[in-house]
Amino acid sequence: MNLIESWVTRDRYRVLFTEFGLGVLRYGRRQPHREKDSGMTSEPGSAFDAGITTRRQVMGDEFVDRALARTSGTESEPIQRFVTEHVWDAVWNRPGLSRRDRSLLNLGMLTALRAHEELAGHVRGGLNNGLTREEIVEAIIHATGYCGAPAALSAMRVVQQVLDESRPAGKPD
Repeated sequence: MNLIESWVTRDRYRVLFTEFGLGVLRYGRRQPHREKDSGMTSEPGSAFDAGITTRRQVMGDEFVDRALARTSGTESEPIQRFVTEHVWDAVWNRPGLSRRDRSLLNLGMLTALRAHEELAGHVRGGLNNGLTREEIVEAIIHATGYCGAPAALSAMRVVQQVLDESRPAGKPD
């Protein structure tokens, strides 16, 4: 197995990149942190702090607050922390792609996964990151060729609902 990169240490996780994918190994014990209003807090400069800032800028405060409140004090709370640190910081804050480009990629991936709840949030995030309505529709049309018509048609229903909600009342496109 050839290593593309050696070990990368991030907070209390080690990430190993190989030619076969990405492995995440957790080591040590994490002390729980709580953020105001959601049960989670962050330390300035931490992966969580950077991730929550990015997450709020892309998805909006309301969306993030709902996600955190829904899982606060439950067994699902740790996954919110993990996603915030390792997706919203470690992935979204990497150089090489703009947030706009990342949003466009997410639309195709979430269409393929049929992850409709996440897709709706990322359509809004794509609009926040500068994607046009036309580009969002084209991304779903493009995904049809790779994900199949059923997945794309289902995704388009979600996209259309979000676009309709985002259109000012009485104002056509």
